[in-house]
Amino acid sequence: HLSTLDSEVCRKIVVVSDQTLLLERNEAYKNAYQEKFTRASLKAFVERELTRDKVLIADCMNYIKGFRYELYCVARANATTNCVIHCDTPLEKCREFNSSRPDGYSPELLEDLYGRFETPNPQQRWDRPCFTVRPDDELDLEGISKAILEGIVLTPNLATSQVVLSDTNMLHEIDRVTQEIIKALMAHQNSGLGAQFVIVPHCENKFEMPATPYTIGTLQRMQR
Repeated sequence: HLSTLDSEVCRKIVVVSDQTLLLERNEAYKNAYQEKFTRASLKAFVERELTRDKVLIADCMNYIKGFRYELYCVARANATTNCVIHCDTPLEKCREFNSSRPDGYSPELLEDLYGRFETPNPQQRWDRPCFTVRPDDELDLEGISKAILEGIVLTPNLATSQVVLSDTNMLHEIDRVTQEIIKALMAHQNSGLGAQFVIVPHCENKFEMPATPYTIGTLQRMQR
C-alpha cells in the first residue's frame, strides 16, 4: 500500500524481522541473554538501514516499552517519522495462530512472552501515533501511510545527535558482514550439495564446510 499510495512520495521499503536476521524464534527468546542479543541485532539493523528516503518496517516483537523507546530515539536521530502498530490479540487467538505455523513458538515460550508484553501507551511520545488492530479488524492502511509519509518528522536533540556522531559504526559493519556470511552458509546447506569448499562474502579463500551441517544457533554463537 505504501508503495502505491503516491508515486511522488514513494520510497524504498525495507523490512526487518527475526526471519530476515535468520533468528530462530525459540532460540532468540529462550532466555534473557538471547533476548538481549536478539534486540541488539534488530536495533543494529535499524540504525544501519533507516534513512529519510526509506520506509523501514520493524516486523518483530517490540514488546518491551524500553526497546520501543530505543527505536524511537533512532528515528529521532535520523529525523524521520515514526509510528507503532499494536496487534491486540487475545491469548486464545495467539495460541491458535501459533499452532498453525510450522515455525511457531513453543507453548511455554508463547505463554511467557504474552505475559510479559507491555501494551503501547499512546500518551507516551515513543508510542504515538499508535494504530491498534484486532484479529477481525481492517488495518487502517490509509492512516498508517499518512503517519509515515506525511506525519510529523521527529527532531534530533543533543542526546540523540551525540550517539550518532560518536558511533564509529564498526560494530554495525561487523554485524552486517557476519550476517551475510551466515546467510551464504545456510543457503549452501539448504541447497543439498553437502560438504565442500564454499565461497563466502568478504573472504578471498574458500571455506570448507563440515560434514555435519551447522545449525542456526551454532552460527549465531560463532557470530558473537
